[in-house]
Amino acid sequence: MLDTTEPTTPGTLTRTASCSGTNRTVALNWGASSDAHLVGYRVYRSTDGLSWAIVSSTTGLAASDTTAKSLTSVRYRIAAYDRAGNESTAGNTITLSKNQCS
Repeated sequence: MLDTTEPTTPGTLTRTASCSGTNRTVALNWGASSDAHLVGYRVYRSTDGLSWAIVSSTTGLAASDTTAKSLTSVRYRIAAYDRAGNESTAGNTITLSKNQCS
């Protein structure tokens, strides 16, 4: 039987940010999703709030990303996915403004 059930939405996304020179590194953490066939999580980033791109995939509950701190804004969200390719609804969105380093 084909698995068509998407994983539950990951828990609340939190972040810490730090800057070095012209770069900003964001450490992201979130709560676990549940699904019998959970594979992992996809980290999405948007610089315009409209288009989202996968920047990494992980089996854990943490990831980091480095961008230029001069970007007007950067948004992150996390979605869980399972072996059948079903993807959860993305959890909350984190937004960092230009030159935000904390």
